[in-house]
Amino acid sequence: MKTAGFFLSAALLLSACASPSPSPDAQLNSRIKQDIARTAGIGNASGINVESSRGIVVLTGFLESEQQRQDAAQTALKVSGVQQVFNNIQVLKPTSSGQ
Repeated sequence: MKTAGFFLSAALLLSACASPSPSPDAQLNSRIKQDIARTAGIGNASGINVESSRGIVVLTGFLESEQQRQDAAQTALKVSGVQQVFNNIQVLKPTSSGQ
């Protein structure tokens, strides 16, 4: 029985080491990305990259309008743990269909 308990303990210890929990910054990035994706009017948030360090957030990527850009920054700022947002999202220029 002691051997079985030892192996079970060793297996639990190894599994805990093999799958560390995400860092606080990674968790914050995920929450911001999820909230931006749920924000009405922004559409698909896949074009937005989120990086953070100790509550300082940098948004990069591309959106279709200035309003979407502003909404993304405001949404990020409302997430718990965010202290400051640098909004480097670029607004895509509409392409002309006639040349």
